[in-house]
Amino acid sequence: MTLKPLPDNEAAHTLTPDQYGRPVKKADIPVPALAWVRNGDGPHRLVDAVATAWTPRAVQVQYASPHGHGYSVWVWANAVIRRWDTE
Repeated sequence: MTLKPLPDNEAAHTLTPDQYGRPVKKADIPVPALAWVRNGDGPHRLVDAVATAWTPRAVQVQYASPHGHGYSVWVWANAVIRRWDTE
């Protein structure tokens, strides 16, 4: 599977606190993951990420663009796949 980078000029959509809910559990160590994120009005894209926090409904992920810009967004839990192959 090929990961497609997000353009740096478009912010990714993130869930609101009312959507992601409580309680928020912060990761002691970031968890490697793949996450479906959507930027601007574009399509959802699968990005290489780390999960840094979660609730029963959602996960906060961080990922970097090819240019090194970092992003942090909340996405629905079913949009995140834990990575076990941490080469």
